[in-house]
Amino acid sequence: QWVGYTFEQGSTKTTVTEFAFPLAYLLPITDRFTLDISTAYANSRVESGGASSTISGLTDTQLRLNYTFGLDAVVVTAGLNLPTGQYEVSEDKI
Repeated sequence: QWVGYTFEQGSTKTTVTEFAFPLAYLLPITDRFTLDISTAYANSRVESGGASSTISGLTDTQLRLNYTFGLDAVVVTAGLNLPTGQYEVSEDKI
């Protein structure tokens, strides 16, 4: 997924872009239980007034345990979000 926005305020133009590539793995445990893990690689960039800042890397990780009832009509999911992604930009990248 690629998303881009441009904002103008007076003579200042700000451009924000983000690219995200999802990664996922599904592990069947039994016919009814599955476990999946997912994250994404993301790259975000802001350009404003001649300066730019970039942050990139893996996002937070989601773990989900799924149980399927009957003929795939009802699925119950328990999930856990793990804060594995970078959450702030270091001073040298601002």
